[in-house]
Amino acid sequence: MRGADVLLLFPMTAGVGKFVGVKELEYFASGTPVLVLGEPLAEFADLIAACPQVHIARVADEAADFLESEATTRHHGHPGSRGPINSPALEPFTWSAQAEQLSGILAEAAGTIIVSRADRAGHHDSGSRRSSTLKAQTRDQ
Repeated sequence: MRGADVLLLFPMTAGVGKFVGVKELEYFASGTPVLVLGEPLAEFADLIAACPQVHIARVADEAADFLESEATTRHHGHPGSRGPINSPALEPFTWSAQAEQLSGILAEAAGTIIVSRADRAGHHDSGSRRSSTLKAQTRDQ
């Protein structure tokens, strides 16, 4: 991807919440100019704003102008609109950041499970006491 002059991206047309596709992240992380043909999802707004190499073309003329500009710039030996490789804006999407987030979710879930088991154990004990009391009352009658 880094060796390409321009990467072409057709954006998804239906949102999936706060999820961002891996292919888009790979393109943005490459630093290579990315031409997005069409309106990107709102989920990408902040990320695209932080990646100067990403260009959105909503109509064919915008795409053609961008490609012509990139070709002319590269023809004259300039790097064009290349951005940084692995931009800091992409840090929340790295494997390590995602693993840390998942670890927090799992730790929270495990804490909930432990508390839930303790609650159930407490309820079970009181249920056993109730059951024993009921048996004792039944025997007495």
